[in-house]
Parts: sequence; structure tokens; C-alpha cells
Amino acid sequence: MGNENISNGPLVSVGILTYNSAKTVLETLESVKAQTYKNIELIISDDASKDDTIEVCRKWIEENKDRFVRCEILTVPENTGIPANANRRIAAAKGEWSKGIAADDLLLPDCVENFVNYVKENPDAKIIFAKMQRFKEVFKEENFRDITDANAKCFCETYKTPKEQYNALLLRMRCSPVTMFAKLEILKEIKYDESFKTIEDYPMWLRLTKAGVKFSYMDKIVAYYRLSQSSISANSFSSLQKTMKFVLTTKDFKMAYIYPNLPFLRRMKLRLTYLKIEIFERLGLLKENVSPKKLALLRLLNAMTSPVMLLKKLKTKQ
Repeated sequence: MGNENISNGPLVSVGILTYNSAKTVLETLESVKAQTYKNIELIISDDASKDDTIEVCRKWIEENKDRFVRCEILTVPENTGIPANANRRIAAAKGEWSKGIAADDLLLPDCVENFVNYVKENPDAKIIFAKMQRFKEVFKEENFRDITDANAKCFCETYKTPKEQYNALLLRMRCSPVTMFAKLEILKEIKYDESFKTIEDYPMWLRLTKAGVKFSYMDKIVAYYRLSQSSISANSFSSLQKTMKFVLTTKDFKMAYIYPNLPFLRRMKLRLTYLKIEIFERLGLLKENVSPKKLALLRLLNAMTSPVMLLKKLKTKQ
């Protein structure tokens, strides 16, 4: 694509979601500024940051606003959650295509240009995923971890229709949210589900495919993703405890979206999984700094109460 086409192509809305992002957002902003594709509007949607994120962004925009077709910063008085924040930046967008990014990740310089080229060559594509590079904490060569697409290529090549993709997503989440490039009118119509404040992407993938929107794949690296130390991983929890705590955070979402669409045995497996983890939590086995004996007990009980093993025992008795 020549420079003229890069400038005169469709307007792309790049939206940055911020929340207490003062330490990382400048890197993200610079990566948007460095895009080889020129026809971009920039929207920053902040979810009531308590640090100086807004001041940092305002200063940067004042110095760099001429780079973009337009710039806008959205703010709210109280924290509303990630899905609501995403919906605000989408509602404010005026472009034809949307590229969202968190305020601690980066876009590669040719990210938007590659996507625009792809949709030009694949006019039926409406939601496109790609590859990303993952780094631990800092975007330096020594911190590089891997290149991944979260199985998006296999997913898009194996499941050809929205219905097939929807059914596959019921089993587990596919694709990397940081790489998604989307037709803006579709996101304005379907929207993120604001019922779950910390889970935005998985429900959206299910809503999109259920509505008949097919996912496509572009075999290029488009973004850098930061692997940060979360509040849980920074503490002294075992990997098993971390996994179980994360599973509990997804319960409401999975019971609303996944459970009703599963066959009987899979519904039983999901219920048994949540039941046993909730029991472990009540027994104090998921607390930080548990004794080695309690951790050993947790591992033993977890193995003995595997939903798969329990269902096999039920089948055997029948």
C-alpha cells in the first residue's frame, strides 16, 4: 500500500483503555503515534484513575494532536469496569474500523496498515485476529517470552462458520484480545456485556459469533503484550491456588453464558468444579502462605475430586 492510500484509507479508531496507567500509557501512546497508517483518530477512555493518568494523557495529546484526525479523552467520576469503559470508547468513535489496546501494551508500527491491507484483500472480514509478542514487565529483548496467537489461526481455519466458532468457544476462549481489529458498526450494535466488570472479551466473542459474525485470522505480528505481576501472582500463592482463584472469578460469567449451552455431563463437570473449589476456599486451603501440609492436602483433594474422575465413577456404577 502506497503512502497516498495509507493517508486516504478508511478512518481507523484506535482506542486506549486506561486505569491507573500513568507509568505505562506514554509507551502505548507513542506506539499509536508511530503507526505507518495515517488516517487514525485517537480515543482514550479512562475508568476513574486515581493516579495522574489523565494529566499525562492530556499533556501528550496537546503535544501530538496534529498527528491524528482527532483526539478525545473520556472520563467518568467512578470506576465502572472494563466492559463499560470499552463501550464508552466505541460509542465515541467515528471511524470505520476499531483497534483497541490496553494502556500497558504496544502496537507495532505497521499494525494498522497491515490490518487495513488485509480487509481490503478480504472484504468479507469483519473481526480479525493476529499474532502478538509477549514480554515480561518491560519491552526489552531479554524480557521476550514468546510469539503467540492464542490458537487463533487453528481456530479460524478449523471452524469455518460463526456457528461452529460459537460452539468451539463454549469449550474455551480462543484468540488474543490485544490483536483484535473490528468493524466499528458491529461493536456499536452488539456491545460488551457490562454485567461482569472484569471480564470483557470472552463474553464478547460469544455474543459476536452467536450473532453470526465470523472471526478471521491475519498471519502477522501486530502487538506487544506485557506480562505483568498481578496482585495474586506477586503474592505467595501456589500455581494451583492461583488457578482456582481465577476459576472462581469466572463463575458468574460461565454460569450465564456457558452452562446453559452445554450437554448434561459437561454441565455436571462445571458445577462439580465450582463446588469443590468453593469447599477448598471455605476450608482455608486457598489462603496466602498456607502451610506445606495444607498445600499437600489441597493437591491430594483436588486429584481425588476431579470432576472427570467423579463422572467416570458415576458411569461405572450405572
